[in-house]
Amino acid sequence: KSKDLLCVSGPLGAAYLGLQVLEKEKVKFEAGTSGKELLEQYKMLVAAYLKPELRPQTPAQLEDAEIYPSHGYFVSRGLADAILRLQRDSHLGAKVYADKIPFEGGSFQLGREFDIDPVSAAMNGGDDCRLLFTVPILQLEKFRKDFQTFDIIGHLALPEVGAVLVTPDGVELPLSAQ
Repeated sequence: KSKDLLCVSGPLGAAYLGLQVLEKEKVKFEAGTSGKELLEQYKMLVAAYLKPELRPQTPAQLEDAEIYPSHGYFVSRGLADAILRLQRDSHLGAKVYADKIPFEGGSFQLGREFDIDPVSAAMNGGDDCRLLFTVPILQLEKFRKDFQTFDIIGHLALPEVGAVLVTPDGVELPLSAQ
């Protein structure tokens, strides 16, 4: 329903940024100048790409807590792709708030170094291996109490809203996926 919550099971964009670290180190290695500083500094981002993790017990935990998402998607080709699939399947709009998207530590620092916007990495990057699902707004308190490792990033909206990313200053940008 409109106003149901959009939730994700962990940081987004980390796998794409980790791949960028590996690509940069590959170039250095081939040139014979690799010092591996980037690999050490951003090991969490590199690990997100090389060894993605998805907790298989999540569906059982939701069922045990009697929280029944109406939609659920595997985020593997970027958040925008998953949101657009949700919009198509639910026949509703969706608002995602940029300042609510969870990021791995170091994402913004690496983004500045490589001139990559971490929000763009989350929206369009791939291989994050996270879950996106909807939770009825009436179960908000129970969800927050029982699932503190999940992040609420937005909500479903009326169909005419479409799928949008809301910037911190309130501008609504239409979503598109690769």
